[in-house]
Amino acid sequence: MNRITEVMMEQSDAHDKINIGANPDHYVLLGLTPTIQEVLEITGGSPLPTHFYAHYGDTTGLQSRKSTDYPVELAGAAKDKNGNIIGGMRHQVKKENDGFRFKALVEFPSMVPDSMVKAHQWHLACEFGHWISAILDEE
Repeated sequence: MNRITEVMMEQSDAHDKINIGANPDHYVLLGLTPTIQEVLEITGGSPLPTHFYAHYGDTTGLQSRKSTDYPVELAGAAKDKNGNIIGGMRHQVKKENDGFRFKALVEFPSMVPDSMVKAHQWHLACEFGHWISAILDEE
């Protein structure tokens, strides 16, 4: 998870290529500080991009809880430009046999239709699959 966080948050030409290339829904993934990321992406199959700021480490307002059997997580609140909480994420990973198990979790406002939540599952699978593949290709 540390390497994924580094790719997501630290700016470089190589990281930008990985971040934008991880999903065709990505327009901007920009680490503004070590814990805040600006995101402009198509979320959950929305017809228009969503613009928000991921505040990793700030779990204010998150409804989910860390799973005790997943020792590593990347969690935080998603906020609009005015600092209002609009959702959140809690991604977790654990070692398992000869590999690992990854759990991606995004919290959406309750008014978001189930169809968008389902569509965003594909978004997460795509982006994390590409990030993990890019990192493994480095080794």
